[in-house]
Amino acid sequence: MRADHGKCDRRGNPVSYHGQQAIDALDDAFDLLHAYQSDPLAAVDKIIVDHPDFAMAHAFRAGALATATDKAFEPELISSVKAAEALASRANDRERTHISAVRAWLDGDWERATELWGRASIAYPRDLLALQFAHVGDFFLAVLTCCAIALPCVAELESQRTGYGFIKGMYAFGLEEAGDYEQAEAHGREALP
Repeated sequence: MRADHGKCDRRGNPVSYHGQQAIDALDDAFDLLHAYQSDPLAAVDKIIVDHPDFAMAHAFRAGALATATDKAFEPELISSVKAAEALASRANDRERTHISAVRAWLDGDWERATELWGRASIAYPRDLLALQFAHVGDFFLAVLTCCAIALPCVAELESQRTGYGFIKGMYAFGLEEAGDYEQAEAHGREALP
């Protein structure tokens, strides 16, 4: 599954797109979403204007719109999913999984979408975007698999610390939702810089 060609993002995930500057800009947009800061959609929209054939940028935009769960965004979500699907033949396995997940979400199958993002985060434990979307899906579905999904990601990123705080925060939230307040607090404190 990891024999994808192309470049990598800053966490080492395979990206089929050829432009490293666009990939770096998308990483920055991911970080805005991970930290719930600023406007990641405005950031990705700028990328898409200059790089309309960047499949992962469209998949990210669709995922961010989908997990916002606001019906007002549905026309934009439909447009983003269609744009991502139109580029799926150029995408790698990881990116196609994101595209399939946003299609499932749009079609109302949140369980399938969450499962697909969860699978992507297990297959690519440095894919914080897949982890975050699976985490949000778990929250809306009121299930607690986000802790189990986050564990391999914690181990994978612990040594390099890139994105480690985001994962620890998601893990802490899952523990809190499961009622393990002591561990939630401990992991939450580790998430802070």
